[in-house]
Amino acid sequence: MHGVARQEAAKILCELDANPQDSIHFTWKFNNTAEVIDIPASHFTMDRFRSTASYTPMTELDYGTLLCWGRNDIGVQKAPCVFHVIPAGRFPVRTTLCILVVRFMGYDLSLRFAHSSTLNSLHHFLLMLPPGLDFKQKHALHS
Repeated sequence: MHGVARQEAAKILCELDANPQDSIHFTWKFNNTAEVIDIPASHFTMDRFRSTASYTPMTELDYGTLLCWGRNDIGVQKAPCVFHVIPAGRFPVRTTLCILVVRFMGYDLSLRFAHSSTLNSLHHFLLMLPPGLDFKQKHALHS
């Protein structure tokens, strides 16, 4: 979550763990309640496994979610990295972002979640399966 004032340039870092790390290309999009917009390549930089978007909200409609995907020779990242851009000073609650990686039957399963300590609630939950393993296969492993 990034608190940004109007007309303030924010630098949002998207860092990936990819194999191979060479030749990673990034795609950025902006999503608000009205539309999804591609972020032009002139508004972000790429350096190996990192990309930094320069984003400046000018109006209320410029607050929303920035999404970042990586692509290498193997394929495209299935779930994007998600960055919430909110007006500066409007953090409603204290939120902790966590990633838990569990090794199960030879597979690394990533669990991403955001927990609010103020509200004692779970805000966001995303299970990321490794490439080639879908939910049906995962479910069959439990049977």
